Amino acid sequence: MRWVLVHLALAVVAAAQELKPEAAAPAPTLAAGKTYEATSPGKRPYLYRVPEKGPRAPCLILMLHGTGMKYGWPFWNYPIHTGHFRKHDFVVAPESEDPGRGFVQGKADRDEVLGLIKLFRKTWPEIGKVYLYGHSQGAFFCYYFAGEEPDMIDGVVAHAGNFYKAKLDKGARERVAIGILHGRADAVVTVQCAFTTFLTYREGGYSHVKLMVVDGLNEQSGHWPLPWHVSRMLAWCDRVVARDARGAAEAALEELAQEEPDLVAVAEAVAAGKRLIEKASPEEARATAERLEAVEALMGAARGAFVRELLPRADAESGTNGPWATGLRMAEAAFGAPWQEEAASLRKAVSRDTKAIDDALNGLAKGSKKSYTKALETARKAFLGKGYEDLVLQLGRWEKSGDAVDPKDLEAYRALAPDLKRFSEEGRRAAAKLWEAELKGFREARAEWLAPYRPAG
Repeated sequence: MRWVLVHLALAVVAAAQELKPEAAAPAPTLAAGKTYEATSPGKRPYLYRVPEKGPRAPCLILMLHGTGMKYGWPFWNYPIHTGHFRKHDFVVAPESEDPGRGFVQGKADRDEVLGLIKLFRKTWPEIGKVYLYGHSQGAFFCYYFAGEEPDMIDGVVAHAGNFYKAKLDKGARERVAIGILHGRADAVVTVQCAFTTFLTYREGGYSHVKLMVVDGLNEQSGHWPLPWHVSRMLAWCDRVVARDARGAAEAALEELAQEEPDLVAVAEAVAAGKRLIEKASPEEARATAERLEAVEALMGAARGAFVRELLPRADAESGTNGPWATGLRMAEAAFGAPWQEEAASLRKAVSRDTKAIDDALNGLAKGSKKSYTKALETARKAFLGKGYEDLVLQLGRWEKSGDAVDPKDLEAYRALAPDLKRFSEEGRRAAAKLWEAELKGFREARAEWLAPYRPAG
């Protein structure tokens, strides 16, 4: 009954926000920023929004509904038609073969999605990357499609789904991003499905896999739409599957335009841009180099602020976990070799903790009480190492004790978790303040670059 009630609640919200768009087949002459309705090559209805012109090639995002919904669900629950959701990209909301079941792993829905991708690419050859977002049963389908047609997409964001009747593809390991999004309190599809899927792709050798578990939801809202989180997951896809220097540079700028930009995400985009610019045409290199150099200079200024403010704090508080350790891990991930030279005194501790975390994560993947005990102790002591956030996330997989977790260890983790959450939240806020002056100066000096990524209206 709970499953039915959650879906009925979603349907009520959706019906209240129903759109009545103009009917028009895809065509290059359609107005930018408008939502249209059309019939697919497979004779099914769908909604789509034509993007506003942007500084990069537009992406094509197909958003797939879950069980009991219909094709309008993404537009009713995400601010697509208002321009507040990926306004520079095409967004398409297809219909499944059977809305009562949602998108099902099989030829009929697979051909429908394939047909729409081909239609939009033919109509708008300038389309760059192609992503699938799926909710609930739509997420199940995303994993299936990624295994069946990996050459047709660049990434998926699977929200509240599971790896079921799907397969891994060797050729997709380096080029397809797998974003896994789940509410911890989801009462329809248990969060354990997200952890199991994450490990499936990690153990399958996929290079770009991200798991985001959202706390603070209840049993009903745990399965509901998450517009902010979906946008952040798609932005992550942009970075990790960047195919050219321009796209990487724009991914960095888009992150810097966010209310609370992720310093590590900016660093990843810049690193990708610098790598890709060596393969760029002279024209693309000229258009991109200035932006990459400016963002890299900002990162250098931010690093200086971290060195001045954070390193003395790290020396004073070394040996005790706290918000300072969150900032230090951010610096380690964002600033690379220059930071490592300036924080040379921390190298031994960081290396030691990173090895301990790797060992703990490998043990957790095997699933035994002994490995959980070891991982819990690692979380208490090895807080400077790479992968610490991943370790903490993995420790939270188990809701009940059993073969893999001793009751006392599970109780101990639950006692420790609030402090770890506080350290993370306070540490990120403190780290943001360290470079807020540098970021403000960049935003003022480069307002024109950031303007396309500000929210509409």
